Amino acid sequence: MSQTQFGAFSSTQINALTVTQVQGLTNSQVSGMSFAQVDGLSTTQIRAFTITEIGALSPTQISAMLPSQIAGFTSTQTDAMTAAQIAAVQAARA
Repeated sequence: MSQTQFGAFSSTQINALTVTQVQGLTNSQVSGMSFAQVDGLSTTQIRAFTITEIGALSPTQISAMLPSQIAGFTSTQTDAMTAAQIAAVQAARA
C-alpha cells in the first residue's frame, strides 16, 4: 500500500488495524501519520509498534497523543526513544 493510500485512512480505519498490520507498517507510513490517525491508535496498537516504528514517530506526533496512549508505551519502546521523543512523552503526560 502506498503512503498516499495509507494517508487517506481515517482514525477509525487506523483503529481497526490488527497488531500484525501495525507491525507491518513502514517507517514512512508511521512518520507520515496525521494527528487524527495517531489519535486513532489504541494502547494495544501502540504496544505493538516495533522499535523501528517507534524511531519513525516524530516528537510532534508523540506530543499529540493522549495520556492513555502514552501509557501504552513499553519500557523497551521508551528505552529506544531519542531525547526529543522522551521530552515529547513527558510533555504529553503533563
